Amino acid sequence: LDMQRFMLDRMQADLAALRRREKQLLSAAEGNAAGLTKAHGAVVAIVAAADIQALNQTVRTRLPGILDIEAAALCIGDEGALSLAGATAVGADGIDNLLGATQRILLQGQTQGERFVFGDAAERVKSVAYVRLRTGSNSPTMLLALGSGRDDGVEKSQATDLLAFLGDVIEAKLRQCLGPRP
Repeated sequence: LDMQRFMLDRMQADLAALRRREKQLLSAAEGNAAGLTKAHGAVVAIVAAADIQALNQTVRTRLPGILDIEAAALCIGDEGALSLAGATAVGADGIDNLLGATQRILLQGQTQGERFVFGDAAERVKSVAYVRLRTGSNSPTMLLALGSGRDDGVEKSQATDLLAFLGDVIEAKLRQCLGPRP
């Protein structure tokens, strides 16, 4: 009788653990689906931009609402035509100072947004994602900066596949807007 009770208790504990695991998996799947839906919406908005000014406007004004973040910025390493189109000039070494010389994506939770990247919105930013944009060897270094208003809005351990995809789409749109390079 004691052995039956022991086995029953153990089976109930195992069942409870399985139920907890099932809830975690369902929650993760729902979160992934929500993230994918946001990424799809962002891509549609980016593809719809007619020119470089519209692309920059889309990044700054539409992406925060679509991605449920506080701020987004398209940054350029040196001043030039793109900064005239509204991209934030962060200086020749600004992007390398944020990401290092070779890193493509950087995620930082529980950090203040940089004023030179996010401007007045920096004080509302509590976690950030930076994506280096590669537009060609004759083009200046560029960056997509996304700032969340939540400390846990961006975490170092999160997957970066959707961010990389969003960066790829913006790169393609930038190349399209800039036209062929000599």
